[in-house]
Amino acid sequence: STFTPLAIFLSLALRAVASLDRPIARFPDTTGYETFQFLGDIDRFWSVPFLYALVDTDVGRITLQTVIAATAWSWCALILSRMSRYPRAVLSTVLLLGVSPQVVRYDLALLSESLGISFFVLIIAASLNMRKNANPLSISVWLASVTLCAYTRPVHLWVLLIVLASPFIAFIASRGRKVSLTTLILLVVLVGGVLQLQGNSSTSALNFYTVL
Repeated sequence: STFTPLAIFLSLALRAVASLDRPIARFPDTTGYETFQFLGDIDRFWSVPFLYALVDTDVGRITLQTVIAATAWSWCALILSRMSRYPRAVLSTVLLLGVSPQVVRYDLALLSESLGISFFVLIIAASLNMRKNANPLSISVWLASVTLCAYTRPVHLWVLLIVLASPFIAFIASRGRKVSLTTLILLVVLVGGVLQLQGNSSTSALNFYTVL
């Protein structure tokens, strides 16, 4: 069937038209995302500054987060459609949501919102993919998406608490005998998040206050 590749191509084209070669929005907070530092006193959590450090120009950064967004939404739409009795309807709905003005507008801003949304969508897609095909590759992709999302902003650390809830319950139920390598890696990621939180205390406090 040509419907699936055609729908994905059209969504990619719409996102490109909406996001590329448009005025780029910079904000006072943008400067903090342009300095990549993992430990010590930091301006921002590392995932967005790390990706921004891969390219030198604002246009390159907008292009990068647009590509990541397009990939995340397309993969999520594909996986959800394959799980549904109405694959074309599901595929179209998710792709349209991904290119809606409320989502695409963040692609033009040099802030954490665009990548934060994309990483969360990646978690959904990676979780469903891992549930269906649990193998080292799918688990690694899931761990990477969780880590990137958790390290986008201080308030995103709640993602780690949610994914660790089930392993923690299993650990208690087994009286400390049931623990996986994946859980240990997530605990290391959580410790790293706490260290980032301490190095970013003033911004983190403002971030949490804004959310509350």
